Amino acid sequence: MNLSTQFYSVFFFTIATLHHVACAQTSSEARLASSMEYKNCVDTFEKSRNSIGTYCARISMFLHKSYLANEIDPVLHSSFDAVKFDVEIASDVINERLIAIRTLSPLQAGNRFPSKQVYLFVGTGSYFLNAKGVFTECLEPRRIIPFPDPLSLGAGYYLESTMFYPFDEVTRSLHTAHSDMRAGFKVNRNGPITSFHRRNEHISFDTSKDCVPVEVQHEGDETGAQFIQGRTKHILTKGVWLPETVSYITNKRVFLHMELDWVSVNEPLPAGLFERDTLERLFSAKDANDLLSK
Repeated sequence: MNLSTQFYSVFFFTIATLHHVACAQTSSEARLASSMEYKNCVDTFEKSRNSIGTYCARISMFLHKSYLANEIDPVLHSSFDAVKFDVEIASDVINERLIAIRTLSPLQAGNRFPSKQVYLFVGTGSYFLNAKGVFTECLEPRRIIPFPDPLSLGAGYYLESTMFYPFDEVTRSLHTAHSDMRAGFKVNRNGPITSFHRRNEHISFDTSKDCVPVEVQHEGDETGAQFIQGRTKHILTKGVWLPETVSYITNKRVFLHMELDWVSVNEPLPAGLFERDTLERLFSAKDANDLLSK
């Protein structure tokens, strides 16, 4: 190889190397930019919801029976295509206090056997109202208690809709996706909707509404996990965008649909609402339906 050939060989090798390094830097910068954009969306969403100190809400949940497992009596399970859960929740978010009534009834006229459960959270303590009308400590972790945190709805991949995953835990999960830089994000923008795709997951934020999540999607994988898509519509309540309807879809069919009524946000709650003795007297004296009107 003569000197001229050696020179051009080294020259083109250097150019190729520099191009490769530049592409790698560009790719790394793009991943960082998309990751920071994602983080900003989550931060904005989290800040908005964290402005809520108290709330009262009603949730109507409609579930297809094939996804209920052991939620209802086997006889009812075989008799109805769907069931409805009604959940009433009052929460003092700042002081970590919450009471919820969860009522189950089949979606048929003249249903005969509604099932009711009452839960009370005070700090780290969790209690349920037993058959004798007395609050007893729950031994199970809160995340398997069968009602949602309404502030979390629409922000996760379905589990937060059927069990109690508090809002701070759901947002912590969203932040974890930001800290995992290995895959980066692909970003699509359509008007105010900014969508992020990573591996087999997808989430879209509405930047015109404090970056609330409007769609989440898990595309399934080789482990057999199902394709699940969640869609959320929001309503402006006391200056905060909150979920109004949430639907989860798999196999082109809605298997869970929720409708929310925000009775109050950031308003004083009744005295004694989270005191076990007061509540036990209330439930022994009155029908516990429509807790929020009492």
